[in-house]
Amino acid sequence: MTTSNTTDIPRFAPDTPGNKVDPLYFKNPTQTFIQPYRELGSIFRCNFFGNEQVALGGAEANKFVWGDPELWDYFKSNRIFREQFSDRYLNQLEGETYLMKRRRINQGFKPSMLMTHVGGMSEVVFREIDKLKGEPTDFRLFCMSLVISMVSQVLLQEDLPEGMDRIMAISNQEMLKASSMGWKRWLWYWYPPKRYKRRVIFDYLGDVIDRREKSGVEKDDILSLILAAHPKDEAPIPRYELIHDLSQLFMGGSTTSSMIIGWGLIEPLHHPEWMEALQEELKDWDGSNFTNMAPFQKLKATCLEIERLRPGVPVFPRFAKKDFEWKGHSIKRGESVLHLHTLCHFLEENYEDPLTFNPQRFLDNPDLPGRDIHGTYGGGQHKCVGLNLARVAPPLAVANILKHYDLEFTPEPSGKEQYLSVTAPRENLMVRFIPKK
Repeated sequence: MTTSNTTDIPRFAPDTPGNKVDPLYFKNPTQTFIQPYRELGSIFRCNFFGNEQVALGGAEANKFVWGDPELWDYFKSNRIFREQFSDRYLNQLEGETYLMKRRRINQGFKPSMLMTHVGGMSEVVFREIDKLKGEPTDFRLFCMSLVISMVSQVLLQEDLPEGMDRIMAISNQEMLKASSMGWKRWLWYWYPPKRYKRRVIFDYLGDVIDRREKSGVEKDDILSLILAAHPKDEAPIPRYELIHDLSQLFMGGSTTSSMIIGWGLIEPLHHPEWMEALQEELKDWDGSNFTNMAPFQKLKATCLEIERLRPGVPVFPRFAKKDFEWKGHSIKRGESVLHLHTLCHFLEENYEDPLTFNPQRFLDNPDLPGRDIHGTYGGGQHKCVGLNLARVAPPLAVANILKHYDLEFTPEPSGKEQYLSVTAPRENLMVRFIPKK
């Protein structure tokens, strides 16, 4: 079989300065690559985030990319985490070192343990809204802070210090911003307000670890399970590594999970018939006694449709760890590869009318989504480690809010999106939560 190199791969060159894709992506992240996929196929070149990249998209691409972790240089692909934390940060590890650490962290995300904390997470939703005293608040920041406060109940079994949830939320935004900054990220790392927030967070998490070690009490939470899973015959986990791990587990969900909550509150407002049916189902909802999604299929379908239609991070830049061939083209070691891992969400061959919010599709066809189609949490060995928690916290928050509050937005959300380290509403929304009578 004859193969060609990357110079023979068709190129997506939009009518933008320097033919860069970035302006299109920041304005409409989930749908930017549909047209080039249709016109050029499942492999094409483009200029994205300051690099010439080879884009791979479609179900076959997902299967290929997720199927062989040895193809990818995670050390380089996820370097922004190592640069801002350390070389023990989970996302940038590879091989057996990665698998050993992931197995340890996985112990903290057993569904049976997570469900024991549903009552505490549910209470947080009402408490965080009560703190607002009926005043408007920044919608996106609220969603991020809410997820972090909910995670604290299952991660540490304690309430965060006043204001820590917002410090963590903003710090996470600042950390992820580095992914689109190229070499300028090195200047960004030294931005004093950014460094100050991280110091406040690390000091708090260090205090948590010190208190846990001093008390000797094992709790039924993620931290205790992760510590218990560490082999007894090995040296203790370094304190700095535990601090960074806790930071990752706290703030990882504040991106994707927060916007599942956000869009899960916005989209039903634009679809009154679905909102009416959903609220009818939620008449029997009691968040403090939530045990499974079986009685709440419309809620489950709503959150799954938000995952599909508004994936938090629609694409993932990688670097090839070795030479490989795909679709008759040769990719060389070290080349930038842009994995369009959520592109399948928006293709007619996978979903009817894919650009439309329609949770009913998952009720009509329980076999959806198909294999290698749903990419919100990635796939393969490097799938999101907090997936189980991400399938509990957002529906819990959405159900509690939609059942007990009316939402008053300023301005009215248009339903349009933008990329701000995550797929977010185009407008800078303020929201006021009005208790239902």
